[in-house]
Amino acid sequence: MPLIKPSLIVITMLSVIWDFNVFNQIWLVSQGGPRETTATIGIFTYKKAFVSFGIGTGAAASVLVTLIPLALTSVYIRCLLKSGEDLRPRIGQPQTTASGPSPYNGPDAAHAISGPNETQNNP
Repeated sequence: MPLIKPSLIVITMLSVIWDFNVFNQIWLVSQGGPRETTATIGIFTYKKAFVSFGIGTGAAASVLVTLIPLALTSVYIRCLLKSGEDLRPRIGQPQTTASGPSPYNGPDAAHAISGPNETQNNP
């Protein structure tokens, strides 16, 4: 579970951000549905701003739609930085596995995959 935790956090965060931006599908199918049962923040913002001409309320809702995912993302990045994880990709550095150093990473990776004779340019 510890190895899959960063992936699950990223997927959950992206899913929340995408859920804030769902508009077209719901508007085309039900326009918020009967009694606003399928209305999202995007539907609410659109109806307030352009249907009932409440431009101020629509603008405030759209600011919230921007600030909430921004706050979630900043909290996530802050947690990553506090955890001490190296966020840079490890290119050309030997990586270790449970059984020791992996021969398929690092500067000798081409040699380990193709064999000693294929990497040399002997005519």
